[in-house]
This record gives sequence, structure tokens and C-alpha cells, in this order.
Amino acid sequence: MVLLLTACSSIDVEVHPAQSFTPTNYRSLAWATAPLDTRTAAELRALERDVRRAVEQGLVARGYPLQTSATATPDLLIDYRWSRRVEPRGAGSVSPRDEMARMIDLDPTPAGDSALYRHPIADVAEQVSLRVSLRDAVSRKLVWWGSATTVAARDDQHAAQKLVDRLAGRLLRELPEYAP
Repeated sequence: MVLLLTACSSIDVEVHPAQSFTPTNYRSLAWATAPLDTRTAAELRALERDVRRAVEQGLVARGYPLQTSATATPDLLIDYRWSRRVEPRGAGSVSPRDEMARMIDLDPTPAGDSALYRHPIADVAEQVSLRVSLRDAVSRKLVWWGSATTVAARDDQHAAQKLVDRLAGRLLRELPEYAP
């Protein structure tokens, strides 16, 4: 199970609106893809549900009209990408395997230079990103996209929801308001 908690870190936002993007040219928007089905792992479905909810709330807060009818064709399609990258950050703790080697220490090296001290594991940082894109439903051209990135640590489902809300909220503040 991969869930994340925001550490005390900032959120970096990158936005790329198309020069011709005028929000009022679009009367409705809907998701480009259907939600994940039940064959997908429960943790991923929960994450997707949280992302979709947070993005929809951010869009509605900016005045965008969400498509409610399944039969009507939307003018603008929403998509997202959630990613995380784990990177080493300097020296960290010792692995349990190396700790066991220290207790047994069959290595004939002098005391103080046991296997325990020669095999540290680097601390890790998880860089988490949410990218939201809007495409013209007719031309399929990308009209706006943005990404929000922060450093996070593993935690429970509640913390993951807070992280999603924080990233989506910060990112969608950069989306032009919809003012008909």
C-alpha cells in the first residue's frame, strides 16, 4: 500500500496555458476517462476517487460548469496524472540484514569496523506530483495544463487525502476563473 503525507515542504507549481485558452469558450467539462473499475487495486481506486473529488471541487470553486448529464457532449475534457518518485537523500539508517550481520559478525575485521558501519541505507524522499490537463473536446488540443509537486513521506489514507487536497487546491488556483 503506497500512501503519502506532506512533509513541511512547499508546493512547486508549473502552469502552461495555451495562448488561445479562453475559459468562457467552453460551456461544460467532463472527465476524459471513466473511473477505474473494480479490477483495480482498492488503494488506487481510493487515490483516484480523492484526486477526482479534489479536482472537481477546485474547478467548481473557479466557476467551471461540470458535465452532469451522461448523454450530453462536454466542450472540455479533464485528465490527471498522479506520480511519485523515490530518491535517496544522503546517509540514513542501517538495514535489518546488516544489523543482523553486526550481531553475528563473522567478518574478521577489527571491532568498530563491522558490517554494521559499512552498509548504510540512504534516507529517501518521495517527490509527489499532480498534473491536471484540459483538452478541447472537439480538436483534442491541450488548452491548459499545470502540475503541483511537493516532497512527501509515507503515511495513512487520511494523510493521502490531505496531500491530494493540498496539491489540487494549490494547482487549480492558477487556472483562470470561469466568468460567463
